[in-house]
Amino acid sequence: MKKILSYISLLALSSCSMVGSGPSVPDKGTYISQITPRNDYQLNIPEQQLLGPNNNMELGVVEDTYITSYPAGIIDKLLAGWNGQKPLVKIFLVPSSDFTSDVSAGGAIFLTAGLLQYFHDYADVQTEDALAYTLAHELSHILLGHTDAMQRNKIMEGYLTGALEIGSIASNMFGGSALAGSTSKAIFSTVGAHEFINLTLFNIWSREQETQADILAIDLMVKAGYSTDEANSVIKVMVRQDEDAEKKKAARPDLVSVSDNKISLNAGSVASNYLREGIELAEMQHPFAKERLSKVSIYEQREYADQITDVKRSPLQKWLKTREMTRFLSGSKHILSAEMAISAGNMQEAHKELSQVTSPVRDSVVWADLSSTVLRSQGKTKQAIALLESDSNRPDVTLPAVHHWAELLEEQKKYDEAEAYLKTEQDLFDNRDILPLRIKIAKEAKKDVLKSQLLMTCMASGNEALQKECNEKSK
Repeated sequence: MKKILSYISLLALSSCSMVGSGPSVPDKGTYISQITPRNDYQLNIPEQQLLGPNNNMELGVVEDTYITSYPAGIIDKLLAGWNGQKPLVKIFLVPSSDFTSDVSAGGAIFLTAGLLQYFHDYADVQTEDALAYTLAHELSHILLGHTDAMQRNKIMEGYLTGALEIGSIASNMFGGSALAGSTSKAIFSTVGAHEFINLTLFNIWSREQETQADILAIDLMVKAGYSTDEANSVIKVMVRQDEDAEKKKAARPDLVSVSDNKISLNAGSVASNYLREGIELAEMQHPFAKERLSKVSIYEQREYADQITDVKRSPLQKWLKTREMTRFLSGSKHILSAEMAISAGNMQEAHKELSQVTSPVRDSVVWADLSSTVLRSQGKTKQAIALLESDSNRPDVTLPAVHHWAELLEEQKKYDEAEAYLKTEQDLFDNRDILPLRIKIAKEAKKDVLKSQLLMTCMASGNEALQKECNEKSK
């Protein structure tokens, strides 16, 4: 228990030292009128750093300027009401089924296929105003400097979402033994690895920061001529999602439970006590949807009760029906099905799913990476190399693709090329998960000095799971 407490205390101290927050929401008057705009937004951030931690995971991002030009235009409208410096905000698509949007430490905004599919399927949220709230919330995190505070946390999250098994690392952080694969999958299938880390370990957004982002989003929407009622529509969807998740978890006693203020393991969980204690000690600061809905509603009634604005439906509905959007949503579903098939060892089904993917998802790194994995399983190494080679140096390359390309070089005994590539990518990703593979390749190349140097770097990381992995690869 002492080790767990020490670790949680360290996280709390490091988070406090990095806090980036705007002024508190006032009891009277608009929030935006009391904010002193900053003028030090980071410029010219390399795309590989801009994308983290999404590029640490298999799905990565999909880039399509035709699809993102519409939300980018909404961002411009929202920024027109901001009196300070206008940050450069790039928008990326993520072929994930999650109903969520996100913002990176570098200030990029991510829209998932799950979010856009919901807009596509449900008429009650098919307004530009509803999408404007979603974007305004993420934009507000940037304007208020919250993303500065998450820089280090996102790097730490990257260590947990790379090649090493997340269950193993999380367990070592809490001083226990590694989780069994089935146990870690059970836990993270409920809340997701990304959400689990955000909500229980690193508290990337505090309650105060989320409240500030919600309230500033309302101010920006009003200045841009959007209906704030549509913000409530979006948050109500989140409330329903929370309620649905609770119902599902109630029927699964072996998984985690989400309460109003923390995530904890259900009674009878197969997970060991150390993780139960660790999760219960890490009080969650991220507010749930009901709390957010209440605070937004109170602020709207106080400051904008007399606002009457017509909602804008046609532009969003037209955008959702474009051929490009239809292909993105369809391609994302096939990608997810292919990923599941590969995990189950069903390469024939994976090939079938991947063959149905069209642009823009077919132009993504994840499509090339998954396709090369299928080809390698079929003994078609040359085709796998030809497919992945051109994508291995893309700025939106994913960490799994980096590993797979280096392994292909290793199989060809191109050890120097593999080492040079991995060293470069480790620096770009700022992720030590690459070290074990570098050690393995140095060993095969009989470069004992390099192997020892890399092993020393790994041992100095302070991450027990990583140290163990590096040590095993060196033998």
